[in-house]
Amino acid sequence: MKYPREIVPVYATGGLSSTAEDLCRFGDSFLPGGKHVLSDASLREILRLEPTPFADKLRGTPFLGHLGWDYAKRIRDRATGILVLAKGGNSGSYSANLQILPSESVVIALIASGKASGDKLTEPILTGLLGDRKQLAAEGEPERPRESQPIPVAITRYAGYYAAENDAWKVSFDKSRRKVVIAPLAAPQ
Repeated sequence: MKYPREIVPVYATGGLSSTAEDLCRFGDSFLPGGKHVLSDASLREILRLEPTPFADKLRGTPFLGHLGWDYAKRIRDRATGILVLAKGGNSGSYSANLQILPSESVVIALIASGKASGDKLTEPILTGLLGDRKQLAAEGEPERPRESQPIPVAITRYAGYYAAENDAWKVSFDKSRRKVVIAPLAAPQ
């Protein structure tokens, strides 16, 4: 299948291309004993905990916890679980995801053609690998969701229209049902 011509926006990392093998080499630079391409000071900085201003108000595992990563989360146990650092990149026709587990000396890189979630594609690989290593226990009782809370007024100011590359959404808040509504906008035909 031939994909349409892409227009890649120019921002900090826009248009960067790589191979999965080179992504793994880059990921290795974050592992203890890996071949570091960054200085020790830069490594300490990029691995430093950098919580968002409202992280304490999020349900579940806080995301965007470290500088420059899409997310930094701990698997299974929020306090002592295995740390996973992840960074992805997508365009209209390609998806990529890099996951690094420094304490386990594991790097997973995925590049796929087609519009897909690289994060969702790498998750079963990560789960299978750690399961094979007996580092991931079988899931126990799922965590029960907390009772919903009123939406903070400060958050409601983010209602509006958002766009990125090839998609657009309308974000609104239903205060009576304590719900955030994210509705994709149809592309013009």
